[in-house]
Amino acid sequence: MDNETRSLTVLLCAFISCAFLIALAAPCHASHDYPRICNYFTGYTDLEYCEMLSRWDVAVLNCIVQDNRPEMPDSLRTLNPDMTVITYFPVSFIWAGYDSMGRIGSGYGDKAADADWWLYDTRGNRVGNSDYAWGINMSTKCPEDENGQTAGEWLAEYISDEIVSSGMWDGLLLDGLNERASGLNNMEHFFAELPAAVDADRDGIADHPESLDIWWSQGHEIFLTLLRQEVGDSLILVGNGKNPSKAGYLNGGIREDFPTMHGGWEPNMLAPYGYLSMCRDYLQDPMNLTLMLCWWIDEEADMYGPRRTSSYERFVRFTLSSSLLGDGYLILNGKESQLWWEDLYDLDLGSPISDAYLDSVWNDMYDCYSTVWKRDFSNGVVYCNPYDQYLTLEDGTWLTPTDGRIKSFSPPTGTTVEILEDTSQREFDQADNTITYSVLLTNSADEATYSYVWANLLDGADTLVAGAQAEYLVGAGDTHSMDRCLRIRNAVPCGTYCLEVVLGGENRAIVDRDTILVTRVVDFRKVQKQDGELPLEQDNLLVFPQPLIGPDATMKLEVKGTHSSSRSLTVRLYDVRGRLVRTIIEDEPDEDSGLEIGMRAEGGGSLVPGVYFVTVETGDQVLRKKVVLLHN
Repeated sequence: MDNETRSLTVLLCAFISCAFLIALAAPCHASHDYPRICNYFTGYTDLEYCEMLSRWDVAVLNCIVQDNRPEMPDSLRTLNPDMTVITYFPVSFIWAGYDSMGRIGSGYGDKAADADWWLYDTRGNRVGNSDYAWGINMSTKCPEDENGQTAGEWLAEYISDEIVSSGMWDGLLLDGLNERASGLNNMEHFFAELPAAVDADRDGIADHPESLDIWWSQGHEIFLTLLRQEVGDSLILVGNGKNPSKAGYLNGGIREDFPTMHGGWEPNMLAPYGYLSMCRDYLQDPMNLTLMLCWWIDEEADMYGPRRTSSYERFVRFTLSSSLLGDGYLILNGKESQLWWEDLYDLDLGSPISDAYLDSVWNDMYDCYSTVWKRDFSNGVVYCNPYDQYLTLEDGTWLTPTDGRIKSFSPPTGTTVEILEDTSQREFDQADNTITYSVLLTNSADEATYSYVWANLLDGADTLVAGAQAEYLVGAGDTHSMDRCLRIRNAVPCGTYCLEVVLGGENRAIVDRDTILVTRVVDFRKVQKQDGELPLEQDNLLVFPQPLIGPDATMKLEVKGTHSSSRSLTVRLYDVRGRLVRTIIEDEPDEDSGLEIGMRAEGGGSLVPGVYFVTVETGDQVLRKKVVLLHN
């Protein structure tokens, strides 16, 4: 081998060795679909943070990266090929120190100043979007520049030419893309000594709020239409603000300062412009990128995390579980660019197998049923409790108010489960209405493992009647037997059923089944009458519409097949904590038209949005239904 060949061989070996070491040093990225997380990292452009930052699914960077660190987006994608990298850019305002956004931000600010595109009030002062931002007149009343363009028309071309053409970004986060501008009327900010109403058309007269909002919405629609024409359908566009009418242009929205801003948890989640509707109704191609932005303020926090207090841990569980009710991405930091990684982010929930839904769980504190938001995944389950209630979940654990529970139940390798005793021909105790069964877990692995076990009760058509989960710790090479109780929360007819024991996992497998003869089952949620007769099934009580919308909503009740000699109905309305809200006695209800009841308190006052329960007593029968009240 000559010297030249030997040198090339050495260089090749060195190159392969370096590549191998780089591969070993690269961070490990989970291959799971959920949880989904995003990092709002707009304050730094240092490449030293890339390795840690690449652990997130999505990164939002400052557009100054194009000039200062153009290699940063590709560095992140090299470390995490599945990562989506988008850039931040404001639309209806510009930061007072817009040079902090580099050449691109300065170009926008300078153009707005030259064309006098500022948004003014009736005193001739510039309107501030906040204490540190100048409002841009994005309405159709914006004056034209020397080329006959308004701010929105010019900005669509500018973003395409200066940002998208670089090829660095998968998409844009467009801040300040608000549906209305009337909220800026009389806003206090440091640009004006005395706040005043917005004067978008500059006639010296305050704009009528409705007219202002129409001009504003039309101006934004022109901007988005032109921007889509410039950048095409493959670029991801995310808008900040309430934009239900702009869903045809955007791939997602952002719920900022969740859950505080915009009225609390329910409006943020369930309203027409809320998180769930953004995940569902906004563009899905090439992807839906709806963001839930949550701030946690801790003056002692550093780049890598705040103090690990119980309040913070609960906030993490609550916000993450809220985000998992939909298909968006959670952003959790302290209003700065930080790298707060949580252990829960490493859970592997697999893919969702249901939408978010309200499930009934027992509230031992108030001895009644309450509701919890829930979503099932192929590899886990998520509970979210946004209400002021203490709940007991199926596995016996507690869920405190404004809290969440995220459980992943991947089956450990080498674990099996089987039913030990014959459960057939069992008569169930009507006091607690449970089926007792025993399971044997065997762990053939070399280390202790947690096994997540489902027990399901199925009818003859293999329809789920009742289910429960439990988590067991089994030592290495050990077996573990446990007596369990499966509580049947709904009355079921007597007959033959199947008890099914399942190990949770991505490919859930039934591992053992047993036949059960149900001879007597009692639904303990319903009131037991003194004569020993059970009340009718809840399906005999119809309550509609569901959900009820608005503080003046009226619910309609229909009672079917009561077979009661009494013509009197007593209707009671309870909140989720079991407290009586209202009582109505109807002596002669109309069986054809039903009974209409306004969702009001006893004295006529309005009710807060949330979950309520209505009971109807007629003779010796008590019927019960859950109703959900939402406000506009």
